[in-house]
Amino acid sequence: MVFINNIIENNGMVEEASGFYIGGVTHDIVITNNTIRSTGKGNQTTAVLVGKNSTKITATGNNISGSKEIVYEQK
Repeated sequence: MVFINNIIENNGMVEEASGFYIGGVTHDIVITNNTIRSTGKGNQTTAVLVGKNSTKITATGNNISGSKEIVYEQK
């Protein structure tokens, strides 16, 4: 799956959230050239959160602001 040239903004109104959450047994995801931002109107604290069972996740060339870039859950 490829995500390219999207605008992801201000996710999570009730709880802490991510621009992209990749959970479960997921693999071969490419996230590139997107704008992922948090302007303070939501609870988006992470641009990309990769679940502990996910592999081969690539995030490059993204314009990220207002949150951590990429976080990996502990295995």
